[in-house]
Amino acid sequence: MEPANLNKHNREPSSFRPRAACWRYFSALLVLFALSFFPSCKNSPENTSFGVTEAFAKKAIKVNPSSHQELVDLFSSYEYGWENLDEGIPPLVIKALPKNLDQIRDLKKKKRIFFLSILPITLLANHQIQLQREELKGIFKKIDLGQNLSPEELDFLGHILRTYKLSGDPVKEPKLRRELLKRVDVIPPALVLAQAASESAYGTSRFSRLANNLFGEWTFTPGAGIVPLDRPDGKTYEVRRFTSVSASVSSYLRNINTHRAYRELREKRAFLRSEGLPLKSLELAEGLMHYSIKGEKYIQSIKNIIRHNRLGRLSQARLRTPASKSLAMDSNLPAL
Repeated sequence: MEPANLNKHNREPSSFRPRAACWRYFSALLVLFALSFFPSCKNSPENTSFGVTEAFAKKAIKVNPSSHQELVDLFSSYEYGWENLDEGIPPLVIKALPKNLDQIRDLKKKKRIFFLSILPITLLANHQIQLQREELKGIFKKIDLGQNLSPEELDFLGHILRTYKLSGDPVKEPKLRRELLKRVDVIPPALVLAQAASESAYGTSRFSRLANNLFGEWTFTPGAGIVPLDRPDGKTYEVRRFTSVSASVSSYLRNINTHRAYRELREKRAFLRSEGLPLKSLELAEGLMHYSIKGEKYIQSIKNIIRHNRLGRLSQARLRTPASKSLAMDSNLPAL
């Protein structure tokens, strides 16, 4: 199934079916629930999540603003603004965007609020992916040196294979190890935010407001989503409903990292890594040819959003909370 265009704010990335046991990190899960960090996604074929490290989870600030003014006041209280991104990004986890974003007449203000809302969630999700990648690289180094892997490391490999939709034995297959590293990698925040802005009309689209769906993902489970108003007769797809904006971001990242339609993007990213070059959003945007039936026009529109809003500066954005590797293996914690 290839991604296809439904309308201006609805594309068709693939759904993902995670399979991983939660019991090995049950204690960590209890910690997060006790902290009321975020409600977990149901363990169903249509729900995915990326975990967070314990350090971030304890510091994460869960909010559910009822209006855009509440968001503005929140950002101000943390001295978080477009003009001081270099001072660090507070780990604000917004469950749902305010329903009145479309009432903001100042387009520049609306864009700023939207980008500032999504950026911390994107950085948290990317951080988890980066920890998984570092864990993988350490394991692969042991394999290359002929060292035996621990049961925990073997479990981790199995978990990552399922998560990133691959099969085989990475201990015996160097090609599979290379493919894993192509998939387990971050997406530049500029590209994430630009696509979210395009697909959700800066958080004001019907699917964004009613389903926390920023990227137009589909589901084929009846009743699990929202039926598009212009869905052709005989079609059964629905636009996925997410429990939070964070779950939508996480699902999008996994989709880009696993779907065959975005292999070109992953190849470009792997090439940049091999050359020791930074991951540039404008270059990786070239790998989105199949995200929309508009093809090249869609790519250019994403690039224009990045350029016009100077999103490239986000490559240097960092969370204020120190990183920790304590929960790098767990992506069954509550969705961001």
